[in-house]
Amino acid sequence: MERKPETPKQREAFLLYFGLGKDRSLASLREQLLKSSSEKPVSSRTFQEWSAKFAWVERVQEMDMEVAIKAEALAIKEAILEKSKVLQFVKNVFIRANKAIVDGTMVPTVSDVKKAWEIARVELGLEVIPEEQQGPTFNIFLTKNQNILNVVHEASEKLKKALMEDTTEKT
Repeated sequence: MERKPETPKQREAFLLYFGLGKDRSLASLREQLLKSSSEKPVSSRTFQEWSAKFAWVERVQEMDMEVAIKAEALAIKEAILEKSKVLQFVKNVFIRANKAIVDGTMVPTVSDVKKAWEIARVELGLEVIPEEQQGPTFNIFLTKNQNILNVVHEASEKLKKALMEDTTEKT
C-alpha cells in the first residue's frame, strides 16, 4: 500500500503513537504531546485525520508484527546459543571422561554417564525416559560390556601365557 508523505510533525506524532504500546490511543497521544511540548496542541480531530490519512492503525499492526517476529528470532537465537553452550559442555565432559578411561585414570559410574546423557537429551529437546520406565536396557548394556571385557581379558591372559611358554621353550 502506497502512503502519502508525512510532515516531520506528523511522523513524530505517529512514532509517539506507536511507542505508546498497550496504552495506545489518540487520546493518550494527545495527552503525551501536551505534557512534552510547549507548542499549541494538535486537536483530537486533527489526530483522527492524520491517523486515517496515513493509515496509523494498519502501520502500527505491521510494525507490531515485525517487532514480534524480530523478538522471536532473537529469542530463538539466544536459546540456540545457550543450548549450544550446554551441549558443548556435555561433549567436553564425554571427551575428558573418554580420555581418562583410555588413560586408566578414571572409571565413570553409570550414574555419571546417565546424567550427562540426560542433560544432552534435554538440551536437544528429546524425551528423557523416567528410570522406572527404562527397563533393563542399562543393565544389559553393562552386562554385554562386561562380557566383552572378560573375553578381552581372557584372550590377553592366554596371549601372555603363550608368549611366556614360547620364551621359556627357547631358553
